[in-house]
Amino acid sequence: MRSQPLTESEVNAFREHDMMDRRRMLLAHKHMPQSGMPEYQRVSNFLASVVACRVFLDFLGLKLDSSGEIRDRRNYQPDDVNVEDLGGQFVSACDLNDNQRQTFKQVLNDANKYVAHFTFEANRERQVTHLHYAVDLIEDLMCKHYWDRIGSKPPALEVVMATHN
Repeated sequence: MRSQPLTESEVNAFREHDMMDRRRMLLAHKHMPQSGMPEYQRVSNFLASVVACRVFLDFLGLKLDSSGEIRDRRNYQPDDVNVEDLGGQFVSACDLNDNQRQTFKQVLNDANKYVAHFTFEANRERQVTHLHYAVDLIEDLMCKHYWDRIGSKPPALEVVMATHN
């Protein structure tokens, strides 16, 4: 069970490990060279990025409600970690413009209908453009609502393409 509030060592461990792993997932599709990569790796990177979008939006306090609208999420489980737990500030859904809201609706719907479950109404075509835009938006929101608030910058991440035989 987590501490309430998190201890400094818990915050540091979360920031250095859990958050960086999710950030690698977030950036996997956009920043990995796609040419010369096997289809299974391109698909895996796409799916990882979609899931990471959902993780970061949840972390920042945003969700897709049952009517398909972007709403504030503030009711977390006791073991969930959110942006306020780490010294940041929630994003408010009402501060998003229509384009941002629509992009997040699309990527969260993809996460829910295509990635997390087998559903009949899944959008089977990978929507790369809105995924990459969502990644950029999330990176910006993380800077404004987390990294800037704690007086830091997001650590640089290496993008290394493995050799495939």
